[in-house]
Amino acid sequence: MRHVLVDTLGLLLSVVIHLANVQDREGAEAVLRQARRRFPFIKHLVADAGYQGPRMAATVARNRQLDPRDRPPL
Repeated sequence: MRHVLVDTLGLLLSVVIHLANVQDREGAEAVLRQARRRFPFIKHLVADAGYQGPRMAATVARNRQLDPRDRPPL
């Protein structure tokens, strides 16, 4: 399983690869931690619906806003 963070142009910012038995909500913590170190100025994230729930809310609560969506914006 992989978690990829890209900018609005689709350019790669961060990627984390882990075992397939890790849920999206759990695995996203590593990519967000990595991105926070490299890109502290990012304040708003858009994610698919798999990244919802209280664990994700706690993960991004420090200084970012998460916008979970059913499908990516066009």
